[in-house]
Amino acid sequence: MKNQFINLEKTSGGKYIKLYLAKYKTPNGEKLYEIASRKDVPDIINKTPSPDAVRILPYFFDENGNLKIVLIKEFRFAINQYIYGLPAGLIEENENPIESAKRELEEEIGAKVVKICQTENLSYSSAGFCDESIVCFEAEVELNQKQHLDKFEDIMVKVVDLETLNKMLDAENFGLQSRLQLRGFYYKQKYLEMEKAKKK
Repeated sequence: MKNQFINLEKTSGGKYIKLYLAKYKTPNGEKLYEIASRKDVPDIINKTPSPDAVRILPYFFDENGNLKIVLIKEFRFAINQYIYGLPAGLIEENENPIESAKRELEEEIGAKVVKICQTENLSYSSAGFCDESIVCFEAEVELNQKQHLDKFEDIMVKVVDLETLNKMLDAENFGLQSRLQLRGFYYKQKYLEMEKAKKK
């Protein structure tokens, strides 16, 4: 017998996070499990999950053609400290993920999108306790605007080259998802450099 969902009870609800108690029938008996969700109808019962948020890896090429990556350093209240990461945010009502990504880039780093590419489909950020899901992008940008931050957002922009990024990933505090997305980008660029050198 596989695990069988029985029902879901909402135990509390805030503006951004709601808590639920799920009941399952398992081969070893009944199991109660606490779940956090940003949704009124969590993915546990929603047959067509939709992403909650986006994360974007912004980059550009300087006047010499050198690749630059745009990081943010943001104060995160849940851990009471600043950490490095990538622009990200919740998808607003009536927004699709690309629209949300473009808006977040404008708000958090003051950037205009030159081109954007989705790199990851809907993925769950921490399935051990919540159904929050995210879609990831890479975007070539122009940094030609001012940030448009919310009242309590504390975000600094940092532009780095590829090798500085690699050193920072080993030495600085990052959010895990941003760290993994940035490491993937770093190794992809190194692979492209190697392939380009082979053709010379």
